[in-house]
Amino acid sequence: AALSRIQAAVDARNEGADILILARTDAATVYGIHEAVERAVLFRQIGADISHLSAPQNEDEMRLYCVSVEGPKMANNNTATSNLKVPRQRLAELGYTMAIYPDMLLGASLKAMKGVLRDLKT
Repeated sequence: AALSRIQAAVDARNEGADILILARTDAATVYGIHEAVERAVLFRQIGADISHLSAPQNEDEMRLYCVSVEGPKMANNNTATSNLKVPRQRLAELGYTMAIYPDMLLGASLKAMKGVLRDLKT
């Protein structure tokens, strides 16, 4: 199912759609890291621009993914849902070309809101 969705996006791009295709696999949590890496390899082979391996458990899994899959790779440094917090420099050393931090701004805004509420309370 995932391959057919990625293929449809690639076909649309090849027909003129101006899109960048980020292919994500969640397979590691259910089928294991090797299956997830193989899916990421296939996504790139059929034409995905960027790959993303969701929920690696440790740096060894991250390294396996990065050395096995060609092309740009995205890391998700979501501090709310992952115990694996890897600094930007280390991600680059492992082979990631980009990272997202989806909860960082939310966390900062919540901290500011708490401060305002604390001030209002006094």
